[in-house]
Amino acid sequence: MTTKAPFLSIVVPVYNVEEYLERCFNSVISQSFIDWEMIIVDDCSPDNSQQIIQKYQAQDSRVRCIINEKNKGLGGARNVGISHCHGEYILFIDSDDFISDESALEQLCALASENNLDVIDTPYRVIKDGVEINRLPKKFNDLNDKIYDGVDYMEQIQILPIVVWNKLYKRSLLQENNILFKERKYEDICFTLEVMYKASRVQNTSSPFYNYIIREGSIMTSKVSRSSIDDAMELCFDLEALYESTKQNTQIEKSFFYGFIGLQKLLANYDSKEHKQEVSKRLKALHRKYRWTILKAEKLGSIQKLSLLISPKLTLFLIQKSKG
Repeated sequence: MTTKAPFLSIVVPVYNVEEYLERCFNSVISQSFIDWEMIIVDDCSPDNSQQIIQKYQAQDSRVRCIINEKNKGLGGARNVGISHCHGEYILFIDSDDFISDESALEQLCALASENNLDVIDTPYRVIKDGVEINRLPKKFNDLNDKIYDGVDYMEQIQILPIVVWNKLYKRSLLQENNILFKERKYEDICFTLEVMYKASRVQNTSSPFYNYIIREGSIMTSKVSRSSIDDAMELCFDLEALYESTKQNTQIEKSFFYGFIGLQKLLANYDSKEHKQEVSKRLKALHRKYRWTILKAEKLGSIQKLSLLISPKLTLFLIQKSKG
């Protein structure tokens, strides 16, 4: 007897977040949509996460857990999750975040099924200390109810969220194009851009369902480390390769050049002098290679083009000054 595959696979990597797990898991289980499997990837979590996971497994047969033999990081854990998915669509949830509105998954899955979509893109809430501090991106409404191929979507949208958890993905799109996460920090960026570039049917919605939590000790708030610097440099090279392989797609071009600024920001807060000089030298060489191309970048503003032409350091200074 064969078991029918679920419509949706939900991948949840877990590492050292025991105090947030029940909220995350409950936000899925409370959904009105029930045709899902939740694949939890325990990435060698050192806390009591496994005991909590086992409790949910015992309560709900749709919950499965994969235990990594060694820590793979967020990207690697998501890749493990993808390899165990059976659903037609995949949703990624970080285990310290949660989804809201009990009908959210029902609405998303209905839209995906009715329109045979490759990707659904949505706005999301940013929450700190229990308070919503932002809702991003802010300008989705102009594209609602229209279906685009991925390249056109990237051209049309003003700001493309390069995170993975605010989207629904057709699993076959990832499989057929062998799209996986880089096993390092900043793993969302190339994954998102490659998915969008390869997608044939993309639609967005104006309703946020995902709650992204800013917390102390998370990857986004941790101190700049040597690995963070090295991973950001590798991201720049990965974006360069993607930029060249996609015939200089303008959205990918923008992300590539923004990568210079992101790395410069990390370097400004990094205290290892010798390593900082080494990486700065590599960044300057990459910047010199593309500096005149920057002037033709369609998705950069005039001031951004001129300042970035001179240096990422100047661009970072102007951005920080504008924010007060």
